[in-house]
Amino acid sequence: QVIAEGEAVLVDPASVNHDAVAVANPGSFDVRRKDNPHLTLSYGLHHCLGAPLARMEMQGAISELFKRLPDLRLAGEAVVDDDNLTQPITDLPVTW
Repeated sequence: QVIAEGEAVLVDPASVNHDAVAVANPGSFDVRRKDNPHLTLSYGLHHCLGAPLARMEMQGAISELFKRLPDLRLAGEAVVDDDNLTQPITDLPVTW
């Protein structure tokens, strides 16, 4: 989208990481999604300095979780707090 100089831009935080052009099935929660260019840790000048460490920690934690519980799967829909700017998942029912 071309934006003219001086034109206002408003980004809806609820739309972040839900772009069907960027990811397949953007409405589904899938921790194993490949090619996921998410914006969780921001981008450009505002990119989180701790992003590499956070990604490494999460990769290790999720990997270990699936090693210990190989049959882990969703048992319902993830509940997201849409009233919070960071939109955290507040409930994630699982079974194994």
